[in-house]
Amino acid sequence: MAEIPKFESEDAERDFWAKHESTDFLEGAEEITLEYAGKRVCLICHQPYEEGRELTCSDDCHQELVKRLTAKFGEFKKVIRQSTGVAYKVPTRDIIDRGLREQDLDQYPLWEE
Repeated sequence: MAEIPKFESEDAERDFWAKHESTDFLEGAEEITLEYAGKRVCLICHQPYEEGRELTCSDDCHQELVKRLTAKFGEFKKVIRQSTGVAYKVPTRDIIDRGLREQDLDQYPLWEE
């Protein structure tokens, strides 16, 4: 079986995959059966679940996801309204919990530099 090389850059990897098929590297690979077929897997606890939120299986896991994403991306995001170019200060938690639509921006304060 052919081995996938180590790449020095993303460009080198992109060039490689433009010239090769991934199936060329599957010969002799072990076949597996996915245990959780048709179920979602929680991003936090990695347990399978069938219902609940999009990315997590419980309120506790959702809160942990919000905590991690807020730590990584900051408590607030600068969101610019496309139609006017006006910037708003939007809590990261709101973006995660509710998503964001342009018509919702008026409920947030303006972004101050």
